[in-house]
Amino acid sequence: MRQSRLVMVMLAFAILLGAFAFVMLRDEPQASSKPKPATPSPEAASSSSAALPVQTLPVQRRDLARTLTLPGNVSPWLQATLYAKVPGYLKSMNADKGDVVKKGQLLAVLDAPEVEQLFQQADADYQIKQVTFERLRNVWR
Repeated sequence: MRQSRLVMVMLAFAILLGAFAFVMLRDEPQASSKPKPATPSPEAASSSSAALPVQTLPVQRRDLARTLTLPGNVSPWLQATLYAKVPGYLKSMNADKGDVVKKGQLLAVLDAPEVEQLFQQADADYQIKQVTFERLRNVWR
């Protein structure tokens, strides 16, 4: 990218320098010591008759577009692989691949019926042990 800019600047400078030299030489009066002949010489007449036709176009101002296609890979600065701590079904997904997320943002909600069942069993076991504890404490007093 930097080299192409440098080439473009050098090319523009060369074109401007050439245009400047052309204008200066065209407008400069002839300083040669030989006077111009009033009538053209036979050599000049024969060379002017052999002129070739040239196609010209009007000057236009427009933007130059230059594209360059290169193969490449796009990869993020940071990435994280997410794994579920419990087995279950995905209930909702709040972020998609490529989205920008913030710390603490809820990314997905899992529905885990097996874990819910384990929780209910543990809660029932806790309540039974709580009742047993209260009964044995009253017996001890």
